[in-house]
Amino acid sequence: MIPIIFRPHLYGGKGKVDELFSILTLEILCKNNHNTPIYLIDIDNNLKNLIQDLQKKYDNLKYFNYEFFSKSEKILNIKKIYKHLSSNPIGLELNGILSFFYINKFVDDNKLDNFYIIENDVIVNYDLNDIIKKFNFKINKTNVYLSNMQILGVSICNKEYLNFYISTILKCYSTHNILTGMEGIYNHMKKNSKNGGINDMTFNTWINNNAWGLNPEKKFEIINFNQYTDNFIVDEIIKNNKLNLGEKKDNIIIFNMKNIKISNEYKQKYVVEHTFYKHSNYFDNIIVNYKDYEIKDKKIFYENKEVLITHFGGDSKALIPLFYKLLI
Repeated sequence: MIPIIFRPHLYGGKGKVDELFSILTLEILCKNNHNTPIYLIDIDNNLKNLIQDLQKKYDNLKYFNYEFFSKSEKILNIKKIYKHLSSNPIGLELNGILSFFYINKFVDDNKLDNFYIIENDVIVNYDLNDIIKKFNFKINKTNVYLSNMQILGVSICNKEYLNFYISTILKCYSTHNILTGMEGIYNHMKKNSKNGGINDMTFNTWINNNAWGLNPEKKFEIINFNQYTDNFIVDEIIKNNKLNLGEKKDNIIIFNMKNIKISNEYKQKYVVEHTFYKHSNYFDNIIVNYKDYEIKDKKIFYENKEVLITHFGGDSKALIPLFYKLLI
């Protein structure tokens, strides 16, 4: 049985984890993986009180605060040498990288060989260990299953790869010619008015492509997790009468986020003063691409095929409460 590490993620560089998404996706994860150890690595100490009800219900859910690992040499080192090369806020990019350093320290301390990493904008609507059996995954020291070949936040990983990944990040920021190249990439993006820059996903791509000779021996085989799980990065709206919140026109929906309703009981229980309910980004009208999704019998389907894992990108994170209400 492979344990699951739940990675809270910082959205929009607010400097704190979005508790609402974390609680909802964590509950669905626990429900569908109640026989598997689930380790929550809380990176800003916001979730400890919020998960008490879940811990009473699911005794496989264990809480760990990053402060247990924050004094390690590697973590202190990356904080010292990190250079911000992204149009996104430093609170998003640096903490995204740091979270994997915390997980790496946790894995080493607890002698975990293989493990899932699931971040908190991901709905796992299936038993993850059954996924391994279903697709006959080869779990060993060299195979790494990454979403889109680059997203470690939705992956089956091993301690060898995670250590290599952490060492690669430290090498990139501390090696002059690589850092100069990173600066050049970011400056080229800025010159061409492209958003983004260097982030935690970048280094997985470079390892896979042996950029700057970072992986000359090809120690690891990076395999696309999505081809097995239909792990769509959702920027679409679901085709379902219960979620008929916008007007479909030429495969585009004008989606009025203000129509999202969550019970007062839920708000009082988890999110008394939560940014989700204040942040206009989630409640303005947004335009989303339309695909044939539906939810029935507490399962997600796309073109009548069950979707096992669903990753919510960008503003589509606002859809997580709607999935939760239909799936839990």
